[in-house]
Amino acid sequence: MACSRYSPRNLHSVLRHAHYDKILCYEQGNQIQEQLVSEMLENKKHKIPNNRPTVLSFQFQHTYTGGKRERINTTPERRQFIELIKNAKFVQTSRGGQITYHGPGQLVLYPIIDLSEFKGLKSKCYVSLLENCAIETLKESWVGINAVTTENTGVWVDNNGLRKIASIGVNLQRSITSHGISINAFPDLSYVNDPRIVLCGLDQYQQTSIKEEIGKVVDIDRLAHSFVKHLANRLGLGVEAHLNPNLRSTKQ
Repeated sequence: MACSRYSPRNLHSVLRHAHYDKILCYEQGNQIQEQLVSEMLENKKHKIPNNRPTVLSFQFQHTYTGGKRERINTTPERRQFIELIKNAKFVQTSRGGQITYHGPGQLVLYPIIDLSEFKGLKSKCYVSLLENCAIETLKESWVGINAVTTENTGVWVDNNGLRKIASIGVNLQRSITSHGISINAFPDLSYVNDPRIVLCGLDQYQQTSIKEEIGKVVDIDRLAHSFVKHLANRLGLGVEAHLNPNLRSTKQ
């Protein structure tokens, strides 16, 4: 299946970008996401054509999250162990995948999009879409990293797929996406490369960051806007940016 560029079927001309420039607790960001997804599902159920495609972008406090595949493996004792040794919360989520980490210095992007409203955008192409947008963002001249994809989901900075710089975990409900992608800008890598906690089920790999690769701290706000720009371009949309909005409705 060819996955490249797509076009909106009818109503949408812009991709709304809601960027939060303060470090939030994970539950707060997830609540914003769940509210938007719930409203979009309700609109779709009643055939109300008002589901504006939106990307939420955050930095979170130190948090480990478990995906669906991790649910049966994460006993209360395991959660307590993770929280104790890393002084970080553990939150079970609805996304796919296993354990991943979110924290300061990592950009988290949650596209909330009804895939059925874009021509050619099938669920099998959606992960590739996120990967390609991350690669394009990292390739920009002010970052200058040549990233690649491998047989393992995510974005990597060497052809052997040994250093991971972006992780992906998504959820789909009636073609509406949630969760998404995280890009390591300048996080504390001790949270992601601790051998006692295997992230994404890949114990033989290490995570890296933009800072680790190029030796400088990049502007996370700029990184977020760059990713959304590339995503909007591939979806055939413009961008409507909002800073720290109080998103109470998909109609805003």
